[in-house]
Amino acid sequence: MSSLPILTCAFGIALAALFEFVHNYVDKRWSTPASKEFWAGTFWLLVVMVLVQSRMMPTDPPGISPWVPFIAVGAIHLLMVVNGGDFSRLPWAPAPDRDPPTPPGDSTGRTPESMKKPKPRQ
Repeated sequence: MSSLPILTCAFGIALAALFEFVHNYVDKRWSTPASKEFWAGTFWLLVVMVLVQSRMMPTDPPGISPWVPFIAVGAIHLLMVVNGGDFSRLPWAPAPDRDPPTPPGDSTGRTPESMKKPKPRQ
């Protein structure tokens, strides 16, 4: 038995994890015009194009069989991204609060305590 299917599966998992890490890093720091689905589709399309053009991934039926696990991992990752899945948190963990709670008071930031008249100084 060849170890190439195991290596291609591990390669696919590593690429999926790398995509999630990089996307989370970029998403927290910059605003991008495209959605995560677009980035994931473009990422996997470019990966497959590079592998085919460099002749690492053959396109003929008998030679493609060791690459089936890689294609399956890419398809599952892409399906997870399209359906809203994410590797960033566990399914049973509570969702993180993105917006901090607003303090009581009006929208200008004044609280009822700050609106009271100051005591005269003696």
